[in-house]
Amino acid sequence: MFRKVLEEVPMAIVCGLDIHRTQVTYDWVDVDTGEGRREKLAPANRETFRRWLEPFAGSDVDVVVEGCTGWRFIVEECRAAGVTPHVADPAEASVRIHDGEAASEDGQGRCEGGRELGEQCRVQESWVPTA
Repeated sequence: MFRKVLEEVPMAIVCGLDIHRTQVTYDWVDVDTGEGRREKLAPANRETFRRWLEPFAGSDVDVVVEGCTGWRFIVEECRAAGVTPHVADPAEASVRIHDGEAASEDGQGRCEGGRELGEQCRVQESWVPTA
């Protein structure tokens, strides 16, 4: 369970992602320094995401993504880079992130909300099948 992982292993960086057909919006923060960044990656594909992950490879990074269309390549690329992916149950994440409010159109609210759930150890994870 995500909560157990975060209690046992302190994380250095927590990131929330929101995937759309044309872009991946991200919001990450280094929990030790407070440094962070919010931006969009385009196009939303494996190669672009792989290049974005390169600076984080092998670092203590947890990435939270909702289990909606497109999550699979995100999880595969995170694992390949040594980054820990967490697939949030979409219904639970929506309620926890927005407390019933409509999702933002640009994805900033969803990725920030996912990051905050990760920081608070409140991610209700979906089951991810093995390769």
